[in-house]
Amino acid sequence: MTKVSVVIPVLNGEKYIGRAIESVLKQDYKDIELVVCNGGSTDKTQEIAEGYGIKIVQGKLGIMPNWKEALKAVTGSYVKMLCHDDTLREDCIREQASILDKHPEVSLVSCPRQYIDKDDNKTSVLGMPPDGVDILCSGQEAAEVMLFHGNVIGETTCTMFRNTHLAFPHDLNWLVDMYMWMQLFSRGSYYYIAKPMANIRQHPEQDSYRVLKDPHYHEKEASDKNHIRRVYERFVK
Repeated sequence: MTKVSVVIPVLNGEKYIGRAIESVLKQDYKDIELVVCNGGSTDKTQEIAEGYGIKIVQGKLGIMPNWKEALKAVTGSYVKMLCHDDTLREDCIREQASILDKHPEVSLVSCPRQYIDKDDNKTSVLGMPPDGVDILCSGQEAAEVMLFHGNVIGETTCTMFRNTHLAFPHDLNWLVDMYMWMQLFSRGSYYYIAKPMANIRQHPEQDSYRVLKDPHYHEKEASDKNHIRRVYERFVK
């Protein structure tokens, strides 16, 4: 079995998908399965991905449906879900897989966000601990921090987790990552590596900007947070 599956869910990502794929191919850790889950792209995304000779599966339209299909497609012991417009530092997969190898009690590992612009220039770092020391805590502790402070864990690009069944309510909107983190916290501990190894791209076409323009944004966000809180309440009983 492959140790690490890296899956890239994408919809019309022709501008950046090549950079995401190349950042995985350049990793200094080689026991990797790379999968692109194409959720109905109408641009050149499929053609670009095919040019790398990697595994491509056809997903579904929409954030949550395509993420669900992406998770079904992986076979590795560990999973890294890479956003199609982000990239990884060359040691990211090795560092995160090493933590899961050394700490069987850990279900989720993440790192600070290194923000980059549309041209790959580094801008700022978010989430670096003041003392620069790694953090290991229980799933319940991490869950409580996330409930009160939002997604301090980071985007999926920042994380790696054990390949385990994850379920989603049919009416979950876009806090899919936080819903995943809460399920993983119910199954193990959390480890935070104090190194910014995930490059999160900020650009006008990214999904987060589109989501904020939804006229029902606050209503949908509140609904998602209720789903997340219910997962927490079930596992702390």
